[in-house]
Amino acid sequence: MIAGKTYMQAFRYVYLQSLGELGFDGYDDSYAPSIYWIFFFVSSLFLQITLLNLLIAIMGDTFDRIQEVQREAKTKEICSLLSEYSFLIP
Repeated sequence: MIAGKTYMQAFRYVYLQSLGELGFDGYDDSYAPSIYWIFFFVSSLFLQITLLNLLIAIMGDTFDRIQEVQREAKTKEICSLLSEYSFLIP
């Protein structure tokens, strides 16, 4: 399978590559079979690092959003408690 000429074909190739399918169909037989395995291991390593970095970035962004909501919720709760027990303050 060659990477393709459209974005969808390229996306499909990268997705299948990240799952472990090397796809020898698009290559001619002039290369030694060992070059395919070297290419497979190197590309698998880079794809896994890229996917893990993407996961870390998504989780970091989600954590930042949760922290911002946490501060707002804490302030709202303090104001709610002050309004409920305002009769205690002379």
